[in-house]
Amino acid sequence: MKIKQQLLEYFRDACQKRFGDELIDIKVSLSVPHQAFVQIVVKTVTPQITAFGGDLQQEFAELGRHIDVQVVAG
Repeated sequence: MKIKQQLLEYFRDACQKRFGDELIDIKVSLSVPHQAFVQIVVKTVTPQITAFGGDLQQEFAELGRHIDVQVVAG
């Protein structure tokens, strides 16, 4: 549970700083150790937000963690 909360806070903070009130919600689901699914829910999906999700996913991949990031409109 601690890892899930840390991921939630990390993604929420990063997205809030970058996109402000465009962010609606962050959902985190843990599959197996070192693998998670993160859904970024925004008002409107834009190429910039989608690219940022990919950047975050790559950042975790470089640390040896598999995080699938999906950006959806809510």
